[in-house]
Amino acid sequence: MVELYSELRKDPLRGEWVLIAPHPQREHLANIPREDWPQTADAVFADPEGAGAQVLWSRCQAIPDHEEIVIRVIANRHPLYRVEYKDGVDEMGVYRRMSGLGAHEIFIESDRPADSLLTMSEAHYSMVLEALQERIKDLKRDFRLKSFSFFREWACGKTPPQVHPHSQMVVSSIVPAGLERELALALQYHKENGRCPVCAMIEQEIAEDARVVFRSERIAAYCPYASRAPFEVHIAPREHQACFSREPMEMLSQLADAIKSVALRLDRALPGWMLVMALRTKPAIPDDTRQDKLADQAYHWRVEFIPRPPGDSLWAERTGSPIIHTPPEHAAAWLRELGASA
Repeated sequence: MVELYSELRKDPLRGEWVLIAPHPQREHLANIPREDWPQTADAVFADPEGAGAQVLWSRCQAIPDHEEIVIRVIANRHPLYRVEYKDGVDEMGVYRRMSGLGAHEIFIESDRPADSLLTMSEAHYSMVLEALQERIKDLKRDFRLKSFSFFREWACGKTPPQVHPHSQMVVSSIVPAGLERELALALQYHKENGRCPVCAMIEQEIAEDARVVFRSERIAAYCPYASRAPFEVHIAPREHQACFSREPMEMLSQLADAIKSVALRLDRALPGWMLVMALRTKPAIPDDTRQDKLADQAYHWRVEFIPRPPGDSLWAERTGSPIIHTPPEHAAAWLRELGASA
């Protein structure tokens, strides 16, 4: 079989890189409703070694009030990016391209298919976060890799879960345009105000308390002032830190508790909606030490929950700007009430 390589192509109008990742199996599913797609991954998730998957990280550990849990990280069989690709940019007239250098990994969050983020204990999900930290640290040894995107998605209100509990990490040699712009704005804010914008936002959110959903000693969860999606929630550390992978182990249990608390509230509030949870962490800037140190001061990692309602109107694609009909103050009040009644 001829291997199909992925490549990055730069859009000369928007200045952003687009990944072209050929996947014949996906092309064949283009005219089939998403709910009718065959579920072939569960066999791999249930027995990665038996299915021939490349296991990159594995741990079996007993957790409080529970039997042993097994968590594995495997290489995606159909990766968007590959670490064995070479770097370098090809110029072809007005166009530019480079290989899809990076990594694409799957985190099998439990050896039990009936588990979900909503049923995992704090100790269990802390193990998943620990695996994520270790994989990021390992991949950062390759100085060609710059951005690290970790995410999971699920349909709210579906019990039992539709697929084996898992999440994914996509690592790339480029910094996506959205993250690049966000970092530039954070650096500008820090230059003008001497502090990180997210630190300022958290301080104001806690003081006003209108959009706060959940908070603990080290974590704050809130609906952003300018939410891009209805019921969008951000979770961030109250103490400044640019890179998630640098957080101490004791922080992971509080983060796991916050993630589960927010996920439970959203699952109850939004039955039938799709929910994406994504980690945003500072990109690596290995070729500019001074800029990397400045980014450490200006950027602040966070976890985002982005809900997508059924029949999403996609206003951003139509008008160029997101439009939502539920103010973040109303969303936060509803989610706080759900937490209090749980």
